Order: sequence, then structure tokens, then C-alpha cells
Amino acid sequence: MGLSIKRVETERKARAVAARMGVGVTEAIDRALEDKWQALTADDQAEERERKREALFAYLASLPKAQGPTVQEIEAEMYGDGGEPI
Repeated sequence: MGLSIKRVETERKARAVAARMGVGVTEAIDRALEDKWQALTADDQAEERERKREALFAYLASLPKAQGPTVQEIEAEMYGDGGEPI
């Protein structure tokens, strides 16, 4: 599939950018479009991350609570009254 650039100034810019990048015109245009696409869809990606984060928190909240000793109880067994290890 071909693409025809009809504006001389646009073609000049594409060639200048490609030369500066050290790649062909097609590669330069592809990279530029990819960068623009990422910028345009950044909000969509942020929303997806937020949805996944909320799902993870909901899953974690649904897990049964621990039945073992508390951190304070464990520390009380590890350290004496003066804070020295037992």
C-alpha cells in the first residue's frame, strides 16, 4: 500500500527528520506516528492501569485475614524490655 505526500514542505520535513535520525523516511514517519499514538492513547493506558490496580486491590481485600500473631507480639518475643535481642 502506498502513501502519497502531496505537500512539498511535509516531504522536506520528513526527509530532514529521517536524515537527522539516520534512518529511512518510512522508518522516521513510523517512529513519529508511534510516538504520537502513544501520546494520544496515554489516557487510555492510564485508565487500563487504574482498572487493573482496582481489580488487584479488590482481590487482595477479598483474601482471608491472617490468624497468626501480630507484629507487636512477634517483636515482644524477639526483644527484651530494654530492646535488646533475646
